[in-house]
Amino acid sequence: MIPVYVPCSACRGSCHVAVKIANFWDTRRCARCDGLGRQWAPGAPAYGCTITLADREPGELVTLGNGQRAKILWHMRRKAKKVIPETTFLDILDGFFETETFAPVPYPSCIGVSSVDQARAVVDREAHDRDRAEDPNDPMQRRAGALL
Repeated sequence: MIPVYVPCSACRGSCHVAVKIANFWDTRRCARCDGLGRQWAPGAPAYGCTITLADREPGELVTLGNGQRAKILWHMRRKAKKVIPETTFLDILDGFFETETFAPVPYPSCIGVSSVDQARAVVDREAHDRDRAEDPNDPMQRRAGALL
């Protein structure tokens, strides 16, 4: 399996770089990894795949571009509609028998998906049939004096 992240090549994961100014040494935050201490592995995040985790539905069994098999549990809540989620929570299938670990693992939603084992029906996200509407049978929502 190929990792998604590797330690930063500039700071080796320490998040700080020594800089010589005049005759003094100063430490600064690593500019290459922006202080995270990690960077994408070679080939990541897409791994040459055209599908990403953000494109798939919860409940599907997928093979990620790095070779891991997982079940999509849920996507991080979106602040607005039509926004691609930043994080997807996966249940990494464990070992030879592919049993579930029941431990949600956050993954970036931009990770490539090489194959989907159990595809779910695509839901039309543009449909507004589940939006709130006035219910004429609810007495609290009736107009004053209106009868059925």
